[in-house]
Amino acid sequence: MKTWIRRLPMSEVGTRIRELRERRGWTLRQLAEVTGFSYSMLGHIERGQREGSISAIQAVADALSVKVGVLIDPSFDLDRLVEYSRMAEASTHLDDGQWAVVLDMIEALR
Repeated sequence: MKTWIRRLPMSEVGTRIRELRERRGWTLRQLAEVTGFSYSMLGHIERGQREGSISAIQAVADALSVKVGVLIDPSFDLDRLVEYSRMAEASTHLDDGQWAVVLDMIEALR
């Protein structure tokens, strides 16, 4: 029995790439520098005018610090992912005691 992976149409993958890139504050040229791809090619992918190979999509995902599934899987909630990322970034300055308080608060919300 084959297992098929549900994936978004390439135009929606491109939209997710653009959203994550812009939320990061990057230009298309900056993403191109990090991935090693031309900004023209990445622009075509973002606009859904060109399909990116899985290796290109993986490179973009790596550059944006997300798993490739975030870009291609329709079940990923992009807004939730961004909130998790913001929480992770905000917590980097916490000491062990502060981190324990945060974890206790999260546990209390369950």
